[in-house]
Amino acid sequence: MAAITVNVEQSDKDTFNSICAKMGMNISTAINIFIKAVNRTRTIPFKIRAEEEYNDETLAACKEALDISKGKIKAKRYDSVKEMMNDMLAVAENEPEYKP
Repeated sequence: MAAITVNVEQSDKDTFNSICAKMGMNISTAINIFIKAVNRTRTIPFKIRAEEEYNDETLAACKEALDISKGKIKAKRYDSVKEMMNDMLAVAENEPEYKP
């Protein structure tokens, strides 16, 4: 057996210990289950992700959509799909090429 030392907040340790005890195990057993799951699946067995960040253009579009939905600004309307497509093509011709 090898030892691993991990620093955690005392309150987190106490809560984790309490939850483990309710499942009939101690912290060491729970950590061993986690390690074996990672080794077996070659992945972390739950989602880990950062908060989504939005660029200024996306934030501005969201604000505009919210303002339209609240009636603060008028939405552009079209009489036909063809009219809308022509407008979209005109806008696209003036935009730089999209490169992901």
